Amino acid sequence: MLKTAGKTAGYVALLILVVAGIASSTQAMPASGVDIMYFADDTFSGDPVGEHYRDCANGHFDTGVRTGFSNAETWSCDDDEATCVRATCYHVDENGTYFDCVYTSYSCWF
Repeated sequence: MLKTAGKTAGYVALLILVVAGIASSTQAMPASGVDIMYFADDTFSGDPVGEHYRDCANGHFDTGVRTGFSNAETWSCDDDEATCVRATCYHVDENGTYFDCVYTSYSCWF
């Protein structure tokens, strides 16, 4: 009888760990996705020089270089509502962090 109780307790402990693992992975998903295109200057013309992308399934990539001139599209992972913002940042510190930025909302094309 004692052996069966120990086995049952082991199964219960395993079940708790599995459920906790599933719950923690579900909570780790982002609330929104983002696609940021970086441009060479404040005209935002020509091809982008860099991109940062993350989707709702935590897929992500970074290419090229980050600059102070960017267009960002963000969307909710719950309802696909999108927001688009253009950032023009005039200064960068020694750590590569941009500041003195002006943010302008614009109409998303999609």
